[in-house]
Amino acid sequence: MVTSEHYGDLKNWVIKNINSCENTKQLHTAYKLSKLLEKRLLNDEKVCSKILIEISREVSSQYEARLDEIMDTRLKNIINE
Repeated sequence: MVTSEHYGDLKNWVIKNINSCENTKQLHTAYKLSKLLEKRLLNDEKVCSKILIEISREVSSQYEARLDEIMDTRLKNIINE
């Protein structure tokens, strides 16, 4: 759990959750968490649009990378059966 409310700390916490996912169901839940972060940042007057875009891109990139890793692992398991 994150105790800081700073957008950078929240972003890092969401990315940490994404990277800890072991299957697509967990990753889908982490995706929902990333969307809640985006919504929160949109409503925060202290966060400019440039920061929001950068955070969204970084989180999305981590999500896609983790999804690729999970799917590669699943494919390898299927091939090895």
